[in-house]
Amino acid sequence: MDLGHARGCDAAAAAVDQALCMGYRHIGTAQMYENEADVGRGIANSGVAREDIWLTTKIDNDNHSFEAVHRSADESLTRLGTDYVDLLLIHWPMFHDAPLGETLDAMQELKFAGKVRHLGVSNFSTALVAEAVDNLGHDILCNHIEYHPYLSQMAVEGAVRIVADNRCDAAFFGRPATVEAFAPDRGAGAWLPVHRCRVDHGLC
Repeated sequence: MDLGHARGCDAAAAAVDQALCMGYRHIGTAQMYENEADVGRGIANSGVAREDIWLTTKIDNDNHSFEAVHRSADESLTRLGTDYVDLLLIHWPMFHDAPLGETLDAMQELKFAGKVRHLGVSNFSTALVAEAVDNLGHDILCNHIEYHPYLSQMAVEGAVRIVADNRCDAAFFGRPATVEAFAPDRGAGAWLPVHRCRVDHGLC
């Protein structure tokens, strides 16, 4: 299970630091979230070795051209304070003019250069996942999508692994009676059965 942040501030850096100290080892961010510097600061403050952390970031919608992929990835690495990320995702397959193959080719160059360990996509349909796999084959590790009891997207699985967006919590849905009935307690653990269901389905 990962810790993801969609906004940047001192609290974000502190949350990353605390999460790593608690045992989290997957940290997710994105260029769009404008918090990569805070995430990098939290990682540095935690004292956890970089090689023990799985760090994911995402390419912004405006950075899909070959040149923009390279430029923005280098900027992300600088903000994160690292020389590589474990996973680089295309955030959304929209709002750009560059062909998907151009974006993927640039990402693959980053992998060859050692700046990225793994490549993936996010919010892709089954057809777009197939197109990505046609371009890069097994170099596409995963498709990061929204998945929870209110939105099952198992049909999107296709040829790559699904990483589930962890947005199914009280901030979005409150505490429905169905969830409460299966909850181990009435506090912070109320959504644990939902996350357990995700894990049981083989989702990250």
